[in-house]
Amino acid sequence: MSGRVGTRRILAATLLVAGCLDNPAAPPAPYPAVPLTAIAAGSDVTCGSSADTTFYCWGAPQLLGHLVDSACAADPMCTGVPAPLDAQFRFVSFTVPRGSGGQTCGIVAGGQSYCWGEVGGFDYTFWHYTTPVAFPPGGPFRMMSSGVRHTCALDQQAQAWCWGANYQMELGTGFAVDSIEATDVPQQVAGDATFTQLTAGNLHTCGLNGTGQALCWGANNAGQLGTGPASPDPGSCIFLDICTGTPAPVLGAFSFTAVSAGGAHTCGIVTGVLYCWGADDAGQLGTTAVHDTCTGYLVAAGSYPCSREPVPVAFPFASASQSIVAVTTGWSHTCALTADGKAYCWGSNEHGQLGSGRHGGSVAQPAAVAGGPAAFRAITAGRDFTCGLATNGEAWCWGGNEAGQLGDGTLQDRDAPVPVRRPRP
Repeated sequence: MSGRVGTRRILAATLLVAGCLDNPAAPPAPYPAVPLTAIAAGSDVTCGSSADTTFYCWGAPQLLGHLVDSACAADPMCTGVPAPLDAQFRFVSFTVPRGSGGQTCGIVAGGQSYCWGEVGGFDYTFWHYTTPVAFPPGGPFRMMSSGVRHTCALDQQAQAWCWGANYQMELGTGFAVDSIEATDVPQQVAGDATFTQLTAGNLHTCGLNGTGQALCWGANNAGQLGTGPASPDPGSCIFLDICTGTPAPVLGAFSFTAVSAGGAHTCGIVTGVLYCWGADDAGQLGTTAVHDTCTGYLVAAGSYPCSREPVPVAFPFASASQSIVAVTTGWSHTCALTADGKAYCWGSNEHGQLGSGRHGGSVAQPAAVAGGPAAFRAITAGRDFTCGLATNGEAWCWGGNEAGQLGDGTLQDRDAPVPVRRPRP
């Protein structure tokens, strides 16, 4: 056991050194940031809403929700700057996809939902819409969360419904003979639980019930469900060797106030203390605890550190001195906010998504985001980038920017927060 821990420490030190490379990209010239009341980051798109409920998106053209002139589709000043949706779409809640094959959805007052992107799916076939369409059938809904190819929602009675791909049981409908088929019709999650919130990861889903207990389902190859040791079930999981088809409680007598599902890891807040579980190959759990070893995918077997149950995140301050009030998980990085609005990030820094002013490698313990506003009131992690709202509502982003998802009008990665440009006049 000591040999494995020593190896991990050497690896962590190596990655930390690798993470000290400067990004040659210079920050953009000063410009006014767009003020928003809510923001969400996804695969290569970001969306947000303003105080007057105008809805904006920027990044990958096919995920913006409005038609993009082919002459400017590759111009970051056309797609890499916030542009509004039609005024008829005044969303009170919205979600963006974790994968380019997912769907963005918004809910208007009254519960009608509209989606675009890879909308619908049955028998491995999906249809793409570039503008919002009324979808899915059913509802009304009060919140949604999108993974890579699946989406889940809560109805007005707090019951959970999911649709889309189900190859790792991420819809939570159980192990019926035909349950692994993709579907464009919302399926009620198995069991009698009601939920206060849902969060869709890449291939798994979690929710909190009325007592704050976390329940998770779907892929569990890296322990991302937090349910402890799991047995392989190749007959029910198409691409992974371990999954769970119905909601299962996360280990421990925790009462969570928030939970966030990422690539192959999950994090949750308990009375101001942050816990994470699942894959830790890039240090995304932010813990100094001894780890399990996960064996990876059937199609690409390998081993990497992980935790199959919640472990506390090792912040550079005593938990009694500072409370964590928000957490967000990307593909392989994690960020959190303290009660005084300080942002911390850890995990993969391949594209500068930790906001530390450095580029590359990974960092296994939380580090403060460098630069940007003095304090944040919201934070959201995309696949390989991160965005936040300052206390005055101004939007800032950092990390990967290959599709213009940072909203600064360029396609350059940023190692520290840059303001999101105001929409063009």
